[in-house]
Amino acid sequence: MLNPMKAKISPLFFIPLFVGCSEKIDDRFVGIKSDLMQIHVVIELRVLDKGPCIKGDAGLSELVKEGYLDAVRSDSWGNEYRFMCDGTGQIVVYSTGPNGSFDNCSGDDVCFEG
Repeated sequence: MLNPMKAKISPLFFIPLFVGCSEKIDDRFVGIKSDLMQIHVVIELRVLDKGPCIKGDAGLSELVKEGYLDAVRSDSWGNEYRFMCDGTGQIVVYSTGPNGSFDNCSGDDVCFEG
């Protein structure tokens, strides 16, 4: 039987873990993705309760007014989170990122689709 405490692991075993990981992940993006997933769930609950998704221009303030969120939330750069519904049930919740402008979920935008 192999004793795991005495097993020898080649240093090459660890190389794939580090290749391509030279960029430091910004902690702000990790928190934003968590926020976006939570907001997405809130929007889905609202759709189940009241029907079609509200228009994104009403924004999170409508979800606060209806009691689904406690407050309008903002990303790490002070921009309010936003969302859009395409009419087919697809909901996209997003942050416009550091530049503050929506780039169709590219560039520095952080998006969660579901």
